[in-house]
Amino acid sequence: MPALRLRVRPALSRFVIVCAAAFVLVQTFGIAHQAHAQPSVLLDFDGVADGTVLDNFYGLSDPPLTFSDPLGGSVYARSFGHNTSPPNVLGVEPTGIPGMNNEKGAVDIEIGWASGQIPVYSVSVQAAAISSIEDVQQPVSRPFMQVWDQNGLLLATVYYQGPLPSNPLDMSPYETLSFALPPCGFPCVFKRIGKIRLSAPHPQGTPPIFGVFDDLRFNPVTCSGLVVPNGDGSSCDGTQENASCSTWTCDPGHLPLGADPVCQASGWSGSVSCYAAPSVPLGSAAAPLVLAVAIAMLAMGRLAWRGRRPRIS
Repeated sequence: MPALRLRVRPALSRFVIVCAAAFVLVQTFGIAHQAHAQPSVLLDFDGVADGTVLDNFYGLSDPPLTFSDPLGGSVYARSFGHNTSPPNVLGVEPTGIPGMNNEKGAVDIEIGWASGQIPVYSVSVQAAAISSIEDVQQPVSRPFMQVWDQNGLLLATVYYQGPLPSNPLDMSPYETLSFALPPCGFPCVFKRIGKIRLSAPHPQGTPPIFGVFDDLRFNPVTCSGLVVPNGDGSSCDGTQENASCSTWTCDPGHLPLGADPVCQASGWSGSVSCYAAPSVPLGSAAAPLVLAVAIAMLAMGRLAWRGRRPRIS
């Protein structure tokens, strides 16, 4: 019986080779990355004394980090009463109020990576703005976070969007600045975040604003799809890790019940829902009482503290 001979067409052969090479690339470099699949890393700068130098403090962490001030000098952990996790925030001076702008300094963070270490595909930081002691007009400068890839390509500049302080030595609420590389399908080139910069600009002739930064997160958890019975949670404004959603709404004829949910690693915390508002004829004697109870329940369910603007003492 003659031996069977298998003939493979050249086009099919090339296709098989390309698929095999693509599989090796994906397995080796992880180019089809998903940011949420990476471990979340939090740096709160706490647990050390006020004035601790951070330049190489996280050099052996995963991922390894190097802190520096592009204007020279060191980066410090600074004790500050207005923070998002007590007691420390970032600073570029060992004493005084730990605000920074491009005249006073900035915090550069180089993010290293080696095989087996955590690659950074997304980053977030808590940022607030401080006005100067002589500030008597509305400022325009805003704290920012700049992000570069591992090859030094600038990817984005994310600015603080909240209200700016206009009174002397006043401070704004904290806000989350965040950036994420888009999910990378095939074909694409392996890319990760390699450096970030934190500071605030100071254009000539404008009132100075200083940025304050706390709680830096790499690959932060994000939440989506808040389910609100008899309501809508699709407009949530706090989808980053440890942020609260205050914009969920109720369907017509319903009132909110429950505190604003918080985004956590396990998903949304707490329980929110909307209940049907009682129907009482406006002319009845019970109408004012029912209205008062409804207003009270609305206030109890929604009047949570949402970043009251602190004054610096």
